[in-house]
Amino acid sequence: MPRNSIPDQLDWFTAKILPDGAQEIVIRALPVSPGQASVRLDRSQSQTLTAILDQIARDTTLPWSTARQAVLRGFWTALHVDA
Repeated sequence: MPRNSIPDQLDWFTAKILPDGAQEIVIRALPVSPGQASVRLDRSQSQTLTAILDQIARDTTLPWSTARQAVLRGFWTALHVDA
């Protein structure tokens, strides 16, 4: 997938839970398919994403799904590297 191409739909999942409870998160395009591009966040990036999504979830004035996709697209754009 070219760097300028952002998938229409993104999702995230916890790839690893560290001994202190921190998460390592992966952002991937939907629908999931073998060999598709993904972005693995390091500990600090994962904590930042979690904090942002937590704040969005608390703000009832924002449409959750739209705001969530905007944040995931921002991380994807900043961190996605062509293989």
